Amino acid sequence: MAGADTLLALAERVEAAGAPDRNLDEEIAVAILWRPSGVCEPAGAIPWWLAASFGIPDYTASLDAAMKLVPGGWHWTVTDYQGAAPARAILGDDSIICTATTPALALTAACLRARARGGR
Repeated sequence: MAGADTLLALAERVEAAGAPDRNLDEEIAVAILWRPSGVCEPAGAIPWWLAASFGIPDYTASLDAAMKLVPGGWHWTVTDYQGAAPARAILGDDSIICTATTPALALTAACLRARARGGR
């Protein structure tokens, strides 16, 4: 997995994004060593361009995909106030709070920050 600095830089970019961004999704997949289900190679052994053909999750567009980034054992919440920006995601013991234009962006950013702290 990428280092804390890389994850934090990605989190900042996700928070600043005004809309879902496929390039960010791909960078996140590379940073977290995402691996398609059913593939036996170790995480990180699959070139990103090949992994992309397996359908990298839409972390920045889909709340369901963003939830897959929540580190094991961490509790989380997302507020959206009926679509009024910004959305806010809170992870852990309320120590990670991220805001963004959509719930998926906010949760993705918060999860990247949690992973930078060592959450997996």
